[in-house]
Amino acid sequence: MLNIRLDSTLARGGVCMSSRPVAAAVLLAATWTPAAAPAPAGPPEFGAAITVVTVPVFATDRKGLAVTGLTVDDFDVTDDGRRVKLVGLREIDAAELLPEQTRDSPAARRQFLLLFDLSFSSVNGLVRSRMAALEFVNRLAPSDLASVATFSANHGVRLLLAFTSDRAQLARAIETLGVLQLDRRADPLGLAYDLREVGAAMPDTPPDETGNAIADAMRAVQIRFERTQQAVYRQKVLALFEGLAQLATALEVVQGRKQVVLLSSGFEETTLGGQSTAQTLADSDAVVRGRVWEVQSENRFGDTQIREEMARSLRAFSAADAVVHTVDLSGLAARGDAAQGSGEPIRH
Repeated sequence: MLNIRLDSTLARGGVCMSSRPVAAAVLLAATWTPAAAPAPAGPPEFGAAITVVTVPVFATDRKGLAVTGLTVDDFDVTDDGRRVKLVGLREIDAAELLPEQTRDSPAARRQFLLLFDLSFSSVNGLVRSRMAALEFVNRLAPSDLASVATFSANHGVRLLLAFTSDRAQLARAIETLGVLQLDRRADPLGLAYDLREVGAAMPDTPPDETGNAIADAMRAVQIRFERTQQAVYRQKVLALFEGLAQLATALEVVQGRKQVVLLSSGFEETTLGGQSTAQTLADSDAVVRGRVWEVQSENRFGDTQIREEMARSLRAFSAADAVVHTVDLSGLAARGDAAQGSGEPIRH
């Protein structure tokens, strides 16, 4: 049995009728004549109304396949613990929904929002994702609606095209993605195109026992640079979840279930779950050698605030009746090109 909790209750209305008695007397020149008796009042009448609440239900089996042939007896709906009577059940196949049927059941239409991540994706992955998105749009049913949005750490979530059935507009939005400009860690002096490569190229200088003052200074510069980049990267991840939460809030006004397709290479998994084994060994070695200032707790155990923001954004999508599907662009990119992204794919 499928238990469904309704947030709204049946509306009941009443009509209050009131009467005002009127007494009259007629004065004649010689005598008083009693007034006529009032007509007997009928029984009071009260109006009542019943509101039928439509509850969309998506029934699937353990394999995720749709279950058909269900009846009213297969469902058990409760409202605040009390069982609610079902007056009917209508089965709708969204893949074969006719345009004229959408007037009676607008919530039955499939609605897809294609969200392109411009901050955590490689160029090759984005190019291939646009090709896959165009093919996906061409395969949509006539009654399906689609929308296109982008995320950038500098501009947040931008809605390029609202839900529409215009395939030409969808294709144009996917091909351009606004003004396609990837976020990169640019050097303000113009000496390096991407500072991420500079940080990765710095050698791991030997410990203090070498007595090389230049090596010690270079190592201190490298540590400060890495921490600065980690702080910038952390803000980008927080901006991602903040933008997703805002998008979920905006989707609440759209009737029906929404399918959000997030195309991204994902951020570094260590941001949520802590550092990798190699980094853990490096931190342990730093502690043994007395360089405890090089060890950061958020890198070792993950960032608590980012985990909380991720949970908050997922709750917002659930409240908006939206389901998030992630597409790993590093799988769409050529082998070896995934390193040009910002980290490992999302696995949470």
